[in-house]
Amino acid sequence: MNELSQIKSAVSVESLLLRYGFNLNHNKMCCPFHKEKTPSFHVKGEHWKCFGCGKGGDIFDFTSEYFGISLSEAMKKVDDDFNLNLIKQRRTKKEKRIAAAMRKAREFEKRKHDEELEAYRDNYNEKCNTYRNCQFYLANNQPRLGEFPDDKYIECVTTIQYLDYWFENNPAR
Repeated sequence: MNELSQIKSAVSVESLLLRYGFNLNHNKMCCPFHKEKTPSFHVKGEHWKCFGCGKGGDIFDFTSEYFGISLSEAMKKVDDDFNLNLIKQRRTKKEKRIAAAMRKAREFEKRKHDEELEAYRDNYNEKCNTYRNCQFYLANNQPRLGEFPDDKYIECVTTIQYLDYWFENNPAR
């Protein structure tokens, strides 16, 4: 059974019309392709026919006529609208080129993001090590009362203040 007949067996004309907003009354309705006051559009089995304008066919003919699309597009539309997933999408060369370009762009963005993240983590780890080293230095080199702290001690205090601020505003990723 091919895709066309699988879709036809899964979707009746009545369900197609209902999906597109039409209501049948005793298998009749006013034709959507021309103006009329009395119903001349009839549904019988897998086919429809309008006795006013002479148009008729199956679910694909209706979809094609109603939406102004080709029969192959109508097949895809019915397949999509009813979530049948029976038609395998055949990509054109242009669509394949676009998909390949999009894939390359995503790969580039991912690589760029990964590099930025790695650089950020390296910077973060370096700051963590500096913070620990400064704390260790401060703990082991407390100036005595009345003594002036050495330059390294002052540098560590300043560095810890800066790093406290930096860590508050730059969380680990």
